[in-house]
Formats: sequence, C-alpha cells, structure tokens
Amino acid sequence: CRRAIGPCWGFNPKTMKWIYTALVRPTITYAAMTWINGLYKQQNLAKLKSVQRLANILITGALPSSPGEPLNMITNMNPIDLCIEEEAALGLLRLKSNNQWINEPMTNQKGNLTTHTKKKKVPTATLR
Repeated sequence: CRRAIGPCWGFNPKTMKWIYTALVRPTITYAAMTWINGLYKQQNLAKLKSVQRLANILITGALPSSPGEPLNMITNMNPIDLCIEEEAALGLLRLKSNNQWINEPMTNQKGNLTTHTKKKKVPTATLR
C-alpha cells in the first residue's frame, strides 16, 4: 500500500482522503455498536490508531516517523476512537427510534461476556 503512492506518482491527497473516509473508515466502524467495549483495550485502540496514522501519512506525504495526532489536525480528521463511538451512538439511536433495540444484559457478575439467555424463535420452512 505504501509503495502505491509517492511524491511523483499515485493518487493526489484529495483522492486518498476520499478513499480513507469513504471506504476504509466505514469498513472499520461497521457494527461498532456490537464491539465498542473492545475499543477500550489499549492493544485494539493502538491497532486502529496505526491504521488512521498510515492513512494520514499517505494523504499528507509526511515522513513515516510523524506522530499521529498532529496528522489528524492537518487532515482535519477526528481520532478513530471518536469516529467509532459516534457510529455506535448513531446505530443505537437508529435502533431505538425504530423500536428494534432489545436491552439484554450481556455480562455476568465478573464482567465477562456470556451467551444470550433469550433466544428468538426463527420460523423454519417445513419440508413435505
């Protein structure tokens, strides 16, 4: 990916920003409402920030040793963790407004993930 773009060849910065904001970031934030708790683990957040930092380096043409936060300011992008939290909140609001949100606790006393206790019955087709 890094070799596809250079100072004299490849996409211009506007196209690279579009590719990141229209293709890469929606792929990362897909179904964020279901995995938002995993975002707060430091190792997961570091991986997501490295993806955004790489995109910012490709957009700006900055040196690989450039820090990520100033690159976010230069490209006028929010940090990836805020984007994921925003997508999760929008998904929650969309489900609640359509009365599709089912509030079931997903953790036990220790905070570990458990399986659903309620199972919805799925209609099955009968074969004759």
